Amino acid sequence: MLPSLSPSVAPSLMPSLSPSVILSTLPSQAPSIPPTKIIPFDGVAGGQFGRGIAVLGSTLVIGAALDGPGAAYVYDTSGNQLHKLRGSDAIATGEFGYDVAMSATQIVVGSRVGNAAYLFDVATGTQQIKLVSPQRSGTGNNYGEAVAIDGSIIFVGDRSHNFNDVGQDTVHIFDTA
Repeated sequence: MLPSLSPSVAPSLMPSLSPSVILSTLPSQAPSIPPTKIIPFDGVAGGQFGRGIAVLGSTLVIGAALDGPGAAYVYDTSGNQLHKLRGSDAIATGEFGYDVAMSATQIVVGSRVGNAAYLFDVATGTQQIKLVSPQRSGTGNNYGEAVAIDGSIIFVGDRSHNFNDVGQDTVHIFDTA
């Protein structure tokens, strides 16, 4: 378990951040750039393809939370499919692929109804580990609704609809090193 972390800078010393919008326009002579359209060759209509998206370098991961038990597709930025990821034990309505994140070597896929997050190898698409909440069991608890990764550290969001529940509205931090 990781120790508690406190901010290293007192809030009163933090710079003031106010929202701003920067608008820029292309010159009227700018060339038209057609978009690349990515469609899963075996996706399900209404599968929420694009529910979660992560890009790093030339690799793209796209979640499809309602594609059967859910899926995450791995592409190169030219649109070539490299892998289709599914959790080894993803439940039928687990919304695997609700959120995705990636590092140079690993992909994290959240399954918010399945109450889990899964770690995969980017190069092979092989599942490495399943991350579960130490405070929850069953399904439908929103654990895995949001995921992030930084090196070997994985973050899994755990938003609860029942505010009297143990472990309400938390982020779980796992060190896989």
